[in-house]
Amino acid sequence: MSLFPSRRKSSVRSAKLTSLGMIAVVALALAAFPAHSIGAPKAANAAKSGGTQKAVSPSANFKTLYTFTGGADGAGPNGPLLRDKQGNLYGVTSSGGDAPSCTFNYGCGVVFMLDPSGKETVLYAFTGGTDGAFPIGDLIMDSRGNLFGATMSGGIASCYYNECGVIFELSPPATKGIPWAETVLHAFTGGDDGFEPYAGLTADGKGNAYGTTAGGGLYQGGVVFMMDASGNETVLYNFCSEINTFGNCDDGESPSAAPILDAQGNVYGTTSQGGPTDHDFGQGMVYKLTPDGKETVLYSFCSVGDCADGAHPTASLVEDALGNFYSTTSGGGNLGHCVNEGCGLVFELTPDGHGTGLHRFSGDSDGAIPSGGTLSQDSQGDLYGTTVVGGNGSCTLNGAQGCGTVFRVTPDRRETVLYRFTGQTDGAFPTYGLTSGRKGHAYGTTSGGEDFPNGYGTVFEISQ
Repeated sequence: MSLFPSRRKSSVRSAKLTSLGMIAVVALALAAFPAHSIGAPKAANAAKSGGTQKAVSPSANFKTLYTFTGGADGAGPNGPLLRDKQGNLYGVTSSGGDAPSCTFNYGCGVVFMLDPSGKETVLYAFTGGTDGAFPIGDLIMDSRGNLFGATMSGGIASCYYNECGVIFELSPPATKGIPWAETVLHAFTGGDDGFEPYAGLTADGKGNAYGTTAGGGLYQGGVVFMMDASGNETVLYNFCSEINTFGNCDDGESPSAAPILDAQGNVYGTTSQGGPTDHDFGQGMVYKLTPDGKETVLYSFCSVGDCADGAHPTASLVEDALGNFYSTTSGGGNLGHCVNEGCGLVFELTPDGHGTGLHRFSGDSDGAIPSGGTLSQDSQGDLYGTTVVGGNGSCTLNGAQGCGTVFRVTPDRRETVLYRFTGQTDGAFPTYGLTSGRKGHAYGTTSGGEDFPNGYGTVFEISQ
């Protein structure tokens, strides 16, 4: 049994987005500037490579595979890794690259590949023009080796102070050693089609991709969209169609994670804000969309005092064989040492909308602020993920201490920290989750690194 199996079923309005809601894009900022229950429980993924480092937990081994320099090789990994059958790892950085036009001359971001020996190849460097800027979130690969993803800026139309973002395709060259060819499949306009896709894409196996935008749409609350193989976008749902007396979008607002699909074609996901609560702007919720576009709010967060049930979910859901969902919230739970927003939690949600808090992070050695990456789940029901801060080390982010952790949570709500980052050569702030590899091995990224706080991020391997 693999310690870190592959993720199952698939990996804003700016004035309203809280600091915790922004945690999913913390890598961009870093690169730019060198178990209390919700309810009663119910059953139910080299240059400058480093050597193996001693993990805090004796059960896990840790190795830094690559350290970004902040130059042409990229800076600030800003999405989960994708692993192919040959063991190559693919990912995106929010900054760096050859183009000096973005982020105070720090570059517009790259798509990279890391081979099993740790050698990095930049497949494409964005220019910040019509080709996009600041790639983010999940990449997907088709059977021919083409990559698909999203940028949260760039494109053809202006949205607030940035362009609106694009959906892109990268095709491998006929001759090795030259950049891959980019095709912009869709450039968001900031109108009914949405803008700023803060998450990557999810494939349905039929040539279609699904995603979300944090803003835009008919009601400016973001959208869920589908894109076919020809690049035609269809908006499946417009958020913020219903506003309650507190000014909240009852049906959700600002989705920051890619949706998932079930066998019947229903779409599930989270929004970082909105929901039928009396808190300003809402604290986020879990939604279901039927194939005909009907939305159901499965759970609205912060429905318990002091948001003990969580707030601001920014990660995708993972579904088990029984139809239960698992994910994290970046806020709420236990206030701990995480200022006033809470340290976040891991939760379970049954198909009928019954929520259970599996672990509330304290902000101490157990971690704080779960990353925007999707959890992984093994055949025993154990969940694996990362926290952006907490653990140990001298790092500080949003008032929380520590450089981040890799954790496991069992169905009986026991958390084990498999690794605590130090902010040195091992990196800091793992902003996304883990990608499975060969048996007992998983891969991830950090958005900081050596010479903290001016590090540019790392790729790491953890094994047992």
